[in-house]
Amino acid sequence: MQYMHSYFQILKFPLIVIAFACFLCGVSNIILHPAYGLVTIIANDGVFLVGELLGIIARTILMYAPLLILLRLLTQKKNSSVTVGAGIIGYFAFHAATMFVPAPVLPSYAYNALFNIGITSSSVSYLSGSANYPLLTGMVGTIIVTMLTYIACRTGSHHGIGQASLLKQTDALLKTVIYCILAGAVFGVIWPYFILFIVRLVNYISSDLGSPFNMILYGITDRFLQLFHLNALIRQPLWYSPSGGLWTNIAGATVVGDANVWTAQLGAGTLTSGAGRLFVPYYVMNIFAIPAMIWGMYSIGTSKAQRAKVQKLCIVGTLISMISGTTIPLQIMMFMVSPLLFFFHLGYNGFLYGLFSTLHVNLGYLTIDTNTVTAIPGTLPELLSYLKYTSLYRNLIIVVIVGVISAIVYFLATRLYFRHLSTGLIIRDEGEKMVKQIIKYIGGQENIKHVDANATSLMITVYDKEIVHERELMDLGSISITRDENVYTLLYGAKSYLLHKGIINSLRTVV
Repeated sequence: MQYMHSYFQILKFPLIVIAFACFLCGVSNIILHPAYGLVTIIANDGVFLVGELLGIIARTILMYAPLLILLRLLTQKKNSSVTVGAGIIGYFAFHAATMFVPAPVLPSYAYNALFNIGITSSSVSYLSGSANYPLLTGMVGTIIVTMLTYIACRTGSHHGIGQASLLKQTDALLKTVIYCILAGAVFGVIWPYFILFIVRLVNYISSDLGSPFNMILYGITDRFLQLFHLNALIRQPLWYSPSGGLWTNIAGATVVGDANVWTAQLGAGTLTSGAGRLFVPYYVMNIFAIPAMIWGMYSIGTSKAQRAKVQKLCIVGTLISMISGTTIPLQIMMFMVSPLLFFFHLGYNGFLYGLFSTLHVNLGYLTIDTNTVTAIPGTLPELLSYLKYTSLYRNLIIVVIVGVISAIVYFLATRLYFRHLSTGLIIRDEGEKMVKQIIKYIGGQENIKHVDANATSLMITVYDKEIVHERELMDLGSISITRDENVYTLLYGAKSYLLHKGIINSLRTVV
């Protein structure tokens, strides 16, 4: 748990960048959407220019989020200039190597033309006759390349200007490239079978989209793959291909994919009971549940000053969830800081799909983009745009009712987790021992002036900072320790609140 939380601290900045990209994506959508965007009121080049520019920036960041995270991970190591350079080249080598391995036939969405890496034709016999691109690896590829780069660059110092230093740098680069090419070749053999498993899963789900069980399976799988930047494997076929259903309009044209069918039917004013079933839980999650989780974490804070600092961040997070339709940064945070809460989130998302399937409630996504990475389903602006359709009132009412209930459930579940179920302190005796050690190394009970906590940190105000043993506190599992005057902030992760409670109880016992 400590290991995962330490990497969350490292990844805070790229997650903020990704969240910013999600926000820009939402703003671009509000400006450009043909059904409810600003362009429906003000249609001029200036408005289009701003909307399209923000969209391009957002899409670029979101498309290459795994590379952004790779760069952040590599900068944490010694000799980061060498490590980053070797890692970037290794990243490209890894993905290029996946192209040259014989593999079973895969759908087009299983590939990713990363930085236009690919070949339209090849002299290699088993690759001739078609274009070839790297496999879609998402965060899995990032993790593999990071580990291999760490291994290749960990020997000795690469600093200096002498011949020995140059040889070490060259050695680190060559090792990284060789390791990544070999890993890419092995990965290129194994990974297609995982993709084929997802293909079979999609086929199973699409065989009966009216089944609550199939919808539950889709909801859980979609959220899990999104965590690793692989959700195109399940979204692309169900949203934009015949696997997600088809509909023939009065002109005889056939529309395929749940997103496309919903958009076409809404435009024609002929909604059927089947269209939109893959999207309705997004409205509950993005508008109600996720904001409730954010404010549940906020409510855990025991310090008014600390809560005031994060209040604006919570408002921005709520706004991003409501207008951007994507919660990738928060899901990564949950997975790394509070995995039990993340798996609750997966299960509840699946439950919503089963519930709405049983109630025959559909509410689709008006698609203007066929790229699932930058798609933003389930936004508040889109929900409000459906108020003009009287035929959707029943569905809207049920969505709002379920949304309010879900908000209450998520708020209470978040508080319950951080107050009582935080991993790492399930064994009572270990928790009591850790509290005693923290009190000892902070200088004893008589040195504690005030104690506060939030979802990830323990804040202790001391009388005398000279008798605080920072190294020992780090050894107890704190990811980092920062001091502002006499206030020590100890990052103990999700168990911080339980530690706070234990210290308060210990101080009360003395009094």
